[in-house]
Amino acid sequence: MSDRSLAEKHNSNNSQRGTELPVIISKNDAQQGHIDHRVLYVLGFGVAGAIFVHMTVFLYFLSFHASG
Repeated sequence: MSDRSLAEKHNSNNSQRGTELPVIISKNDAQQGHIDHRVLYVLGFGVAGAIFVHMTVFLYFLSFHASG
């Protein structure tokens, strides 16, 4: 039997019942990737870098406004 006909048979069986079965996924299976302490460093350096870049651009435009 092909995968397509199995899927159609499965869908037709579910529609006859009238109720859908709940999908239960454990916490370990639901996790997308490995999380470790390095994630905090990446987040911290990213936020600090964004603040630094925005302050640099702000000071650049402020220096032209003050001199003009």
